[in-house]
Amino acid sequence: MPALFRPEEVGDADFSWTRKYGTVFRMMRSFGRDNLFVSDPKALRYILNTRGYRFSRSQSMRFGAQLVTGKSLVWAEVGDQHARQRKIMEPAFSHASVAAFLPVFQEKCHIAIDKWRDIISQNGGNPVVLNVHSWLARLTLDAMGAAMDYELGSLEGNSENQLAKEYENLFSDSQYNRGDGRIIFFDLIGYLPEWTIHLIRNSPDASSKRLKKYFTTANHVARTLILSKMSLLAAGKDAGKDIMSLLGRFRSYCFGCRLAINLVLIVFSALLVAGHETTASTMAWLLYELSRNQDLQDKLRREIAESQRRRGSEELTTQVFESMPLLQAILKETLRYHPIQPRTTRTATQDDIIPLSVPHKTADGKFLNEVAVKKGQQILISFAAYNRLTSIWGDDAHVWNPDRFLNDNGTTKTGLGVISNILTFNSGERSCIG
Repeated sequence: MPALFRPEEVGDADFSWTRKYGTVFRMMRSFGRDNLFVSDPKALRYILNTRGYRFSRSQSMRFGAQLVTGKSLVWAEVGDQHARQRKIMEPAFSHASVAAFLPVFQEKCHIAIDKWRDIISQNGGNPVVLNVHSWLARLTLDAMGAAMDYELGSLEGNSENQLAKEYENLFSDSQYNRGDGRIIFFDLIGYLPEWTIHLIRNSPDASSKRLKKYFTTANHVARTLILSKMSLLAAGKDAGKDIMSLLGRFRSYCFGCRLAINLVLIVFSALLVAGHETTASTMAWLLYELSRNQDLQDKLRREIAESQRRRGSEELTTQVFESMPLLQAILKETLRYHPIQPRTTRTATQDDIIPLSVPHKTADGKFLNEVAVKKGQQILISFAAYNRLTSIWGDDAHVWNPDRFLNDNGTTKTGLGVISNILTFNSGERSCIG
């Protein structure tokens, strides 16, 4: 488990084990608990797409999600709970809604660019080192806050905004470089009763104190926002088209729906946790790869300049972004090569038989075309390993190469993921709504 959670680079263990043992193999978690490690595309399609309802999130994973985001979409099991929350959130994530937020995002981008230019100009022409990831995290946090009609002021260095402070590195601190005690804790929490969440949040250790402060602050901000929006809607006034207004409108007008305000509070918190640092990290990797590929960077600049020339404006629309083949290829390849979440877990809710893409040879020399699992079997699904399989992506799967999405480059179609066979956003009923 330390090899998985404390690698030199994320995915190191996934890649080396897959090369050595294949795309399906048995491994042990803490206390010798049996796990099935899977990156086989046919098996994944069965687990995530075909029989998604038969394979639930592990109790440890759900408990951990509830600890961080409450009973959010990340926590909700597939079924009524999951479907209800997804229905609430879908209006805010429609193509039209996202397109409407674009000017807000562009405005925040201009603020960040101006800040960078000021830092450079104030250094008298000498080289400047910028912590790009830190700046991008502040940018995406402000952008998401603005989409919810809430000014966080992270880019402006607003020291008064407590919520911005609480969210700094929250995702990465909770996900990566876990100590042995934390690994054991996350393997055990699935066996704890739900009421212990309150005890954990009120524990005296630094991690629990931080979690409690973030949760309290996020709930206060969300409650203030949603009550304000609902008051405007109740008075027949236009509350706007930000995410909180869309959620408030659903609360007020959905037929026969008694959605508690608490559910909207949870949605607010989950969106910020799941959306801002993940996006910032992906963008940081994209800029890193472009800095190492100057020729490709030049080509992308030319594609952007040509798109601006045709539109007659520096500001581009979502339709223009989607029509830029090189930009789209670079985005997809970065998502493939640098998945922000390297893996997830599932639990078989009944005895089942999982089909495999190719026969696997067992330790005793037998060949299997399928794997039988018992109810309760834990399954570790590796997005990282799947996204680098040479059988799908070609011999250069371990190379960052956007050309594969321009020329199709022999890429095998697997029917997985939400875009171009990439598993970074998960697949099936549990695919990421963002």
